[in-house]
Amino acid sequence: MRYWVWLSASLKFLFPLTLLVSLGTLLPHPAPRVIPVAPAILKIAEPFTPLAVYSPALAPAQNEVNWLGILWSAGFFAVILVRCRSWLRIRTALRAATPVELPIPVPAVIAKHATEPGIVGFLRPVLVLPPKLLDHLTAQQLTAVLAHEVCHVRRRDNFFAAIHMLVEAIFWFNPLVWWIGSRLVEERERACDEEVLRMGCAPADYVEGILKICRLYRESPLPCVSGVTGADVKKRLRAILAGTTAREWSAKQKVALATAGLVVLAAPVMIGAAMPRFEAASVNLSPPKNPNQFFTSFTGGPGTADPTLLRCVNVSLHCFYENVRP
Repeated sequence: MRYWVWLSASLKFLFPLTLLVSLGTLLPHPAPRVIPVAPAILKIAEPFTPLAVYSPALAPAQNEVNWLGILWSAGFFAVILVRCRSWLRIRTALRAATPVELPIPVPAVIAKHATEPGIVGFLRPVLVLPPKLLDHLTAQQLTAVLAHEVCHVRRRDNFFAAIHMLVEAIFWFNPLVWWIGSRLVEERERACDEEVLRMGCAPADYVEGILKICRLYRESPLPCVSGVTGADVKKRLRAILAGTTAREWSAKQKVALATAGLVVLAAPVMIGAAMPRFEAASVNLSPPKNPNQFFTSFTGGPGTADPTLLRCVNVSLHCFYENVRP
């Protein structure tokens, strides 16, 4: 459950709340009161007359270099390049891998340059094992480690990790995204630990198997390669031995979480549904008293004495759209 909460925080970056607000604007509204259209409103179709006092500084520069776009592109491709290099090393190791038969529903191979046992891929997942790993683990330890990896496959952890890697590439400048990524890795490993113990594996055998792997190998460089040594290993081992990983949520906790999720989804939709809509609009140039003054007043509109008529004086179109969204 904790993992799904953090995953929803990651997906929020791909599906922002403004999208839900836009969906709310599509909901049917009550029929508006018909308002007589004044002759001045018809002037909206006429072109504006340029004013001599209009400040050119207010107009967007046509040839200005978009340095923010260049900076974002550089960061995006840098993150993609680092991820691709790590993935190419993994693919190279898979080409020279040797298949091995194991009692699991996933193909397994032994790769010479594998950094740790882990699941690679999500369409056709493969368990990659380092050389001589099977010689260092007892039967009980191997069973617990394999159960951990199979749990990653059933949960589709590699697929969701790849989605978050895309989020990290797009929002590389946001430290919150990277922090959510570390929390996702930690919670997915804890979830698999809980499942392994729930299957009846002895905590001592499971912990000893993880420790042997940590002594012999190192963690995978990619979050979308689900291994047994991910996240904070010391914290995980303490939780496994203390028996604190397999606590089930109470019914009240589940209801509270479900209610919070519904509120998060429904609130933006309802905000979008409450946004005002207008049958007619008139746009005219403001008096040329102070071209640098963009906002003067809003009168009328929803919640006022005249909810069907909104008058904005000396307001830029951009400011009007951001604040009113007609």
